[in-house]
Amino acid sequence: MPHFITIAILLTCCFSATAEEKKLPREVFEDSRSAFASGDFEKALPLLTFLLYPQPKLSSASDLEEAHVLLGICHYETGNDDDARRELETALFLNPTLELSPAIFSPRARKFLAELKAQVEKSDKENREIKALADERDALRERLANTVIVEKRPYYINFVPFGAGQFQNGHRRTGLIFFTSQLALGGTSATLFSYQVVKYGIGGSVPPDELKRVNNIRKTQVVTGAACLVSMAAGIVHALIHHESEVVLESGSKKTANVIPYVTPVGSDGVTFGIGGSF
Repeated sequence: MPHFITIAILLTCCFSATAEEKKLPREVFEDSRSAFASGDFEKALPLLTFLLYPQPKLSSASDLEEAHVLLGICHYETGNDDDARRELETALFLNPTLELSPAIFSPRARKFLAELKAQVEKSDKENREIKALADERDALRERLANTVIVEKRPYYINFVPFGAGQFQNGHRRTGLIFFTSQLALGGTSATLFSYQVVKYGIGGSVPPDELKRVNNIRKTQVVTGAACLVSMAAGIVHALIHHESEVVLESGSKKTANVIPYVTPVGSDGVTFGIGGSF
């Protein structure tokens, strides 16, 4: 049955359009108003469709708004909610504060518009929130893209051993070489010294049968200690040559190194060497 009604409306539109083309749009609009006011929605439908499609024939914005409202309610009253929603959304676009008069429109129609208006307002609010978030994100990206990070590098770090100056200057591979060599050489020398202190005491006597071995240990201790000091001096010189007090980094990058060596007493006669920091 609805298909027959739709076909009848379309046929009526065709015949009506031919007849209404001989009238001025204002006259057709008055006829549609009269038909709507009398509750003859089937008659008002083709008249209003003729005025709005395929091109609007009304020049006044208020007339266009009213025509879309009347056409939308005609669709609603004849059971075509989808077309009614489309026309009323167009009317709300033209006038977001649109209200229907109780003297002209039925309670059902006014309720339908109120619900549609609430949906449109909710959708508009969500779209505004999404747009605001997108704008904020784009602004943040632009700020980050234009951000210049300047890293200040303390001068005293160059005098810290174990590759601290190299790590600060961004020479990580060289820093690792100084770190491992100084740790190995210094650790060896300190371990040999601690061994002698623990076994013989400071200034203690060495048995004659162990004297040769102890002398070899002391030589190794001195050589490794001296080599460690030479490596430290070379690391300081290398760090000073390549030192820059301020370095411009790319946005969001971080290339800092903080290295702090430490010495911890062990018991009454021994010490341990270590290093701590962040890379």
